[in-house]
Amino acid sequence: MNLFDYASFYDTNGSTHEEREKANRQCSKQEREILSLFYEGQYVSQPSIRRAYKRKYERELAIASCSRAVSNLTELGHLEKTDVRVMGDAGKKVFTWRKINKEII
Repeated sequence: MNLFDYASFYDTNGSTHEEREKANRQCSKQEREILSLFYEGQYVSQPSIRRAYKRKYERELAIASCSRAVSNLTELGHLEKTDVRVMGDAGKKVFTWRKINKEII
């Protein structure tokens, strides 16, 4: 399965078909943007993803959106959660993810 066949958006509000399709396209695009922030061999935490996303795309990435995208990318096999933990923004250790070399179809 690839990012284009995957339902990235989880409808919890009873949206119309058109609203779900639009939201799914937006979420899928966001996942591709997040994946582009990873470099080979790099271990990245979600707080780091959000900071890099803001620098590159000049817009905020909500915590929930980041979590959804990272979970989806992990489930799709594009990211792997590691045992490496780093200090997060709230002074607590957080997990990191690394990119798995996998071609996006």
